[in-house]
Amino acid sequence: MRDSSDFVTRSSTEMSRRTFLHAAAMGCSSVALPLGWSAARTAARAPRSFGSAKNLIFIFLKGGPSHLDTWDPKPNAPRHIRGDLRAIATNVSGIQLSETLPQIARVMDKVALVRSVHQAPRGFFDHESAVFETLTGNPPTHVGPSGKLDPRELLAPSVTPLPRAAGTPSPTRHQTHVIDRENRGARGRRAMLLSATALGAYDVSGEQPGVVERYGLNEFGEGALIARRLVESGTSLVQLNWPSRSSGAFPSSSWDTHAANAAVLRDRCCPMLDAGLSSLVLDLDTRGLLNETLVLAVGEFGRSPRLGVSTSGNLTMADGRDHWPFCYTAFVAGGGISGGQVLGRSDSTGSEPLDDPVRPKDLIATIYHALGIDRRLDQDCEQTQSGTSRGAPLLSLWR
Repeated sequence: MRDSSDFVTRSSTEMSRRTFLHAAAMGCSSVALPLGWSAARTAARAPRSFGSAKNLIFIFLKGGPSHLDTWDPKPNAPRHIRGDLRAIATNVSGIQLSETLPQIARVMDKVALVRSVHQAPRGFFDHESAVFETLTGNPPTHVGPSGKLDPRELLAPSVTPLPRAAGTPSPTRHQTHVIDRENRGARGRRAMLLSATALGAYDVSGEQPGVVERYGLNEFGEGALIARRLVESGTSLVQLNWPSRSSGAFPSSSWDTHAANAAVLRDRCCPMLDAGLSSLVLDLDTRGLLNETLVLAVGEFGRSPRLGVSTSGNLTMADGRDHWPFCYTAFVAGGGISGGQVLGRSDSTGSEPLDDPVRPKDLIATIYHALGIDRRLDQDCEQTQSGTSRGAPLLSLWR
């Protein structure tokens, strides 16, 4: 698997799901949907929310953020549960976030939190297995005794958060455009993009003074700004991956906080997320794009409710949190949803959903619903998805 610090852009009249799984392992991928994609839309007996979004920005917080220390704090729980970070008020009465997200707290009226995401009936403590379910909606079928993903699953076709352009002619294949640490300037030789406008989205030098700094002088902040610019350039589907992975070293900007959970979140991960994500939401709103752009951010799982406990077999220090697939939170904004709300609740320790449990496949169904894509008309989906494995869109987001 390639380093997720890479940014990836792909333009095509159709993106296969196998191709997406390779691209999703990298960074920021984008798809400009052709005019023919509307063939997969239908208005027959659909709720008003169907097709409420024209664009999608999917932010994959790979590594598994601690829900207890970001989106779903438990200030009344014992210290070994709540941790060392305080809960703060947001601009919506009754909704609290971690103290590490003050800027997002000020735009909570534009955001919905789904605090009851979980994997069931089996939760995957291994990153790759959980990533598979997050990006496909289906639990992997080939998993080793330890829960690790079998290499065969990497080749299995599966539905992705970025829908393919259903109803289009035969695919026109394009090369993958990679901007990584070593060759961020070598764009032209390695890529063929759909338009020069999309390529120009990567050049942020023309932004107004202070904008780049507001998003954050780091890879995630730059990626969030590029995601906004890609949507403005006409790109309909964008994925941005969290740009760090665990190396076992400290300090780290990985969400995989087996040690120094509070310090890593307070000093490294959350300041980047807070600045980049809040700026993205505010800019989309100011530019009149938020209502037509669904923004969804989620990791492959949450973190263990109890500090210092090993749940995955990995070494977890007394101030760390291990993997936890049984309850975590998704961030949703835009696309016509109603902000300032929480869908679903976790229990008093953040261990499991208390009501309205949501699975990854339901988040994917919500993406399709918002974009106005009837998954019954998607042939790729029909070939691999049984009726029981399809998720249900979270219609209560559009209240």
